[in-house]
Amino acid sequence: MLGRSGPLGPKLLVGTASLAALSCGLQMVGTVDPAPDPDAGDAGVVSDASSSASEGTAPDAGVPTSCAALVAVDSTTAVSSGLYDIDPDGPGPAAPLRVYCEMSIDRGGWTLVGRSAEDADDVPFGWTSATGTVADPASPYSIDVLASKLAFTEVMIADRDPISFAVGTRAYKFAIGPDFLSAHANNTVATGGVTTLVGDCNPPGGPSMLKFAGAVSFTDTFFLRDIPDLGQHRGLRRDGWDLAYDDCDRGGSLDGAQGLIFVR
Repeated sequence: MLGRSGPLGPKLLVGTASLAALSCGLQMVGTVDPAPDPDAGDAGVVSDASSSASEGTAPDAGVPTSCAALVAVDSTTAVSSGLYDIDPDGPGPAAPLRVYCEMSIDRGGWTLVGRSAEDADDVPFGWTSATGTVADPASPYSIDVLASKLAFTEVMIADRDPISFAVGTRAYKFAIGPDFLSAHANNTVATGGVTTLVGDCNPPGGPSMLKFAGAVSFTDTFFLRDIPDLGQHRGLRRDGWDLAYDDCDRGGSLDGAQGLIFVR
């Protein structure tokens, strides 16, 4: 059962037992709900509502529009990483989304939109694919970002602990235009400067395989490449990072690792 944020602040939703492995080191806030059932079939996707999402604001009904809006509810309180309900299109008939919010890196406010897993089945995966459940870190998860109406201008990519939601030893971010999903279905766009957030891999301009994004219509990959060519479906695949190179300068020391993609 989905929880809702009350008028005095967000309500924290505690995930499955796998969340015990999460180590965010932050103070828990809000009211704790019973752990959700991982077999309940919550795909975490809303596909019919029109978007009026605005980062940093929460709708009158009390459900924040984004993970970033959770921080804005009370910026003086440390909001813990975990499962929350958000409502990207604001109050209306569409149900809120159950999402995972990363609150410990780069001021927090990151919404998880893609997560790989070992031995993944041949399931749809990518910016416009809905797969899995957010509360089950043992399986690949992909929220249909376009249908969910999430508004964002930053992307964070990282490796992950295979048994938890936690970011591992590497994380990078880059800025992206607000029309990223609508304008780049079958083409590429330069990501600009890539910033290292976690880890010691920090080549000038960022790892070369993170220079181009786009191809959001691909259903097997969150696309990333070093050149504006779509011939190879590189990036985060359902079974891990495929960046062709296992070094820092080109592959960001991510190739072959399990991975995460967040937006903010």
